[in-house]
Amino acid sequence: MSGEIIASSSSGNAILLENGIMLDMGITFKKAKPYLDKTKVIFISHVHHDHCLPSTIKKIAFEYPNMKFITNQVNASHLVELGINKKNIFALELDKWYDIGICKIRLEYLIHDKPNSALKINQNGYKLIYIVDTSSTDHIEAKDYNFAYIEANYLTEEELDKKIEQDKLENKYSHYERVKNTHLSQLQALNWIQKNNIKDYCFIHQHRERREERC
Repeated sequence: MSGEIIASSSSGNAILLENGIMLDMGITFKKAKPYLDKTKVIFISHVHHDHCLPSTIKKIAFEYPNMKFITNQVNASHLVELGINKKNIFALELDKWYDIGICKIRLEYLIHDKPNSALKINQNGYKLIYIVDTSSTDHIEAKDYNFAYIEANYLTEEELDKKIEQDKLENKYSHYERVKNTHLSQLQALNWIQKNNIKDYCFIHQHRERREERC
């Protein structure tokens, strides 16, 4: 199942799968608009602005009033506040498969500082998983999946520790401390991929200092 990465960074995230599922909507409406006619449903992993940009969601609510959204039950109320009609929101329970016509989907808990969910997709036996903004995937199982979109925000913990120490020496606030507690390293992602025998993968949501997406 192919997909187009429209944006993938701390500045904004959106990926359109060929089956019409948009993975997150953290980009401007201007950037999103060329893709919205091809979008059947938008999945919102969590409500940080780089994954759920309020101004864009409000614009979609106005210009695409029938657009469907998928999210977890906690995030659904946030979409309603942004103008999305309740009837257009599939507020799903975690750890349960749902048939949405296009494919079967399942949301699973991700560790983050906002309620966050991984999305599993099974379309006629082709299995894909989308994982972003989490400090661990140890509890997520995706044995023999065909494809994974998975964040690799930094190389290793050692890399971040050096940056944190340098910031301390310069008496600066280090945002890398939060990164370490809320995001996956490339090493963590690779270990999980190998453990689950994922056939192919794409690193996403990498830090802007090292944009080397592997897709």
